[in-house]
Amino acid sequence: MSRVDKRLIFAVATLLMTFSAMTSSAAVTPAGGGCDVAADVAMEVGDYATAIKLHQRLLLSGENSALAHYHLGFAYGMAGLTT
Repeated sequence: MSRVDKRLIFAVATLLMTFSAMTSSAAVTPAGGGCDVAADVAMEVGDYATAIKLHQRLLLSGENSALAHYHLGFAYGMAGLTT
């Protein structure tokens, strides 16, 4: 393998790692923009009534998280509470 091939492989690997780091959820989610852990667990197990209650409580507490709003809307839809 020539020296140019090694440099090309290194450059491509570096670009891929940089792109991966830039698009990871930790890089995209703003600080403090997460949800309540219990609310997310309720979503994962399909307990949408609890998920709705916990996400509403989180949003009423003053946390203005886009992810919490999204999860609340998703839980409403999965519970069949749509207009």
